[in-house]
Amino acid sequence: MLKLVRRSDNHLFKVLAVFGFFVALCVDFFRGFEYVILQADGRNDYVTQAEEMLRGWSYMLSNPNPLGHGIGFSFLIALTFLISNSTSFVIMKILLAICHGTSTYLIARIGFQIGLKKPFWVLASVLYAVDPFILFSVSDITTEPIITLFVLYWAFLFLRVMKGGNLDNLHLLLFSLSGFYSVFARPNSILPFAMIATFILYKWIKARVNKVVLSFSVTIFLSLLIVYEFILTKLYAGFVFLSPAGGYNAEVMCSKV
Repeated sequence: MLKLVRRSDNHLFKVLAVFGFFVALCVDFFRGFEYVILQADGRNDYVTQAEEMLRGWSYMLSNPNPLGHGIGFSFLIALTFLISNSTSFVIMKILLAICHGTSTYLIARIGFQIGLKKPFWVLASVLYAVDPFILFSVSDITTEPIITLFVLYWAFLFLRVMKGGNLDNLHLLLFSLSGFYSVFARPNSILPFAMIATFILYKWIKARVNKVVLSFSVTIFLSLLIVYEFILTKLYAGFVFLSPAGGYNAEVMCSKV
């Protein structure tokens, strides 16, 4: 049964979210907002791809091979560069801090929903917020904070329906959008997301979630995935499934290079 959230608990959830956000900002302050882990050759795959994207579509068509990783995260970095009119990571680091704060909030909500007593879900949320391994990636330029947020969000949605709660149309839409972006940013997340989506959709159908909105949500995911595949096909002059980085894709790419 869905537990009702009291006003005091709801206020505490928000306090924990703000706490997680500021913890991430403090770590960024001490490590440096422009800090990023580089490879041995002095490059960062995602940042390098973002810089290449800013050179335009024609440049990407002429030089597709450097874009070997999922381009969704690099696209987000490139957007922050455009907004700031620089190559500063400040906006990106703030976005990742927001992800960390939201994840801290979701940890508390999930703990509350599965029936933990208040001291325990508060402790779980605080420990997550200050975990050095998690903060290590949050203070770098990596996909982990975003993907972690999505996984926690999916768990929250699943529990909400399992406990008899209702989902509004916005949550159904956000589920498909977050699923697509997880694949857009990390192509290897397609299999775990497909498995999670299968369980969640099955549960939602049994719970009699609005079938029209549910179908619309699935259609959005598939449509965005098709558009992404079309862009990759144009970019590499041949079919590439999600990313050209290794595996069978290396054999089927049609580009002469």
